[in-house]
Amino acid sequence: MKLLNSKKADAFRMLNYAFWRLFFIAVVFLTIFLLVSSQIKTKIKTDELKAAIFIQRLLNSDKGISYVSEYNFRNYPGIISLDRFNNKTISTQFNIDSDRFSANIFLEDLETETQNELYLNKNWFERYYPLSKFDKYEGNLKWRYVLVKGDQLHKGRMLIKTVESKNE
Repeated sequence: MKLLNSKKADAFRMLNYAFWRLFFIAVVFLTIFLLVSSQIKTKIKTDELKAAIFIQRLLNSDKGISYVSEYNFRNYPGIISLDRFNNKTISTQFNIDSDRFSANIFLEDLETETQNELYLNKNWFERYYPLSKFDKYEGNLKWRYVLVKGDQLHKGRMLIKTVESKNE
């Protein structure tokens, strides 16, 4: 009985319990540190979001290339008006800094096989789209099936290429 109440036994019990407490505290602090550091190091990429917003504004805005009825001034998203498919319409709707963003919009009428093309910041696009495979520039390519409104409605598809500089 003397061994259970001795100073050696007290020291052993104290170190034995302290070891598990220190281990548990270390695990808790390490877990908190990892959670906090993972949230701080997270970077949100918005490159594809900018291209998606550009496409939505291009196709859904009444000031864009979508067909707008002359009678009730209703916008028909997904129907492209050939009268509005020009560089003037694009440059007036998108007042974008020429050093940061450019686009190429290629419209193909699948029934008549006519092709139309327009650019937003043409010189910048032709220069930097081939370089979009590098980290400094972000290039996106999207296909959309649309209706083309000329004299009649025709099936068509639109290829939208965008390039943006990542300089901040």
